[in-house]
Amino acid sequence: TGKRHAYALSGVQSLWIVDPLARVLEVFENVRGHWVLADAMSEDVVAAPPFKELRFDVGDLWMPPQRPSHPSHRPS
Repeated sequence: TGKRHAYALSGVQSLWIVDPLARVLEVFENVRGHWVLADAMSEDVVAAPPFKELRFDVGDLWMPPQRPSHPSHRPS
């Protein structure tokens, strides 16, 4: 949280927080030194600040779901 506060006070305009477990990208915008949530997305094709000209699929940020490992059952 210290970095976010310093970034906001320094005038950084956008902040992304990527949560790979929840598979969510949160985009915050700096409004007078405070972070305001502008958008949250998980599987959409987006153009998020500060890269409005760059469109990408947020789903590309996530690792493929892990398949549960099951012990192999062999008939006896």
